[in-house]
Amino acid sequence: MFTAPSTAHAPRWQRRPDRRPEEILDAALRVFVQRGLHKAKLEEVAQEAGISKGTIYLYFKNKEELFVATARRVMASIEELDIEQYLAPSATTEARLPQLLRQVAQTAYRHFCTPSYLAFFSMLAAEARRYPEWGELYFRRVLLEVNHRLAAVFEHAVQTGECRTVDPILAARAFAGMFLIMALSQEHLGGKKHTPLSERKVIDSLTDIFLHGILPVRQ
Repeated sequence: MFTAPSTAHAPRWQRRPDRRPEEILDAALRVFVQRGLHKAKLEEVAQEAGISKGTIYLYFKNKEELFVATARRVMASIEELDIEQYLAPSATTEARLPQLLRQVAQTAYRHFCTPSYLAFFSMLAAEARRYPEWGELYFRRVLLEVNHRLAAVFEHAVQTGECRTVDPILAARAFAGMFLIMALSQEHLGGKKHTPLSERKVIDSLTDIFLHGILPVRQ
């Protein structure tokens, strides 16, 4: 669960070195959300994490790299999406695309709905209006990485005849975008109070609409 920056920190002797990168990223997220990317300083992240500023440099060379790592931490990773199993030459072909897309949708939607991601997205949306270089960095270093792997799925599906010819990048962004907007509207804008929808209904319905469109099937 995402929490605001704390004023008290656990003694350093309680901290485990193998958990240090994760602790730094958790602290960075809290500081970025409270202070904004442009104003946030590494000294503040170090204080929030209960470490020295020099310790941060053992893992991240600057604030930009720390931001990229923080962004990746709140998103579903390529490994979690398990896209590679679809692209493997040894994979079976029967109903692979619908099954994979539902799996991707579930993983991505659950991440989009977390307090950490919602807080991060709100911060980035506000910050990118004033300092667009942060938005461009996020798009170039984080979004495109996932986008290209998902685009590879649609490119492969076109080649194998599992879907009609589409622009792979546009298809990938459209598919992920449906679930991002749904998560934001349900969790961030109070949508679940007025239009309560189960996770399963969101995933199945949006994936079905994406796969089949809304026009009736003509015989």
